[in-house]
Amino acid sequence: MPNLYSIIDRNIIFPIAEIFNKSSILYEYKKLMTSDWYSKDMLQELQRKKLQALIKHCYHNVPFYNKIFNDLSLRPDDIQNVEDLCKLPILTKQIIRNNYEQIISIDAYKRITKNHSTGGSTGTPLQFKTDVRHWSSQWAAILRSWSWYGFNLGEKIFTLGGHSLVKEKKSLNKNDIFDRYMMRNFKYS
Repeated sequence: MPNLYSIIDRNIIFPIAEIFNKSSILYEYKKLMTSDWYSKDMLQELQRKKLQALIKHCYHNVPFYNKIFNDLSLRPDDIQNVEDLCKLPILTKQIIRNNYEQIISIDAYKRITKNHSTGGSTGTPLQFKTDVRHWSSQWAAILRSWSWYGFNLGEKIFTLGGHSLVKEKKSLNKNDIFDRYMMRNFKYS
């Protein structure tokens, strides 16, 4: 049963913050919650459609993948399902580092993007970009998985992580405000 803060957070604080962040976490979350009840066939069809849309986007907008497809004499329609992904080479961190500019979508300027990096626990941190839509979908998936264990948006979260994931900061930034006040996520190294 959600507490009062959870109700206020989900219905007032979070929607207002989403306007400022230009995000759509709650919208994506509701879509995911609906898809929990899809049949296996419906989920596979959704997956197939999303994969095809992603492949077409990469072919037309990501110079690195356009070159890969052309070098392998492939067209987007050659990738119809997950099994067809084996036709493409595996993307490694080193390939991303060596081809970073060519891996960024040429239409990225049309979207709100954020710079990110991996923690670097297995070596040099990897730098990458995501757009707000992806960031919203990622958070929606996290919230859905937590909901399976009884978590309600607005309840306190305690995160314990290594120094590379939980950095000590002297001042608050936009991410800290999201973590502390919207997600009520208290992080400690």
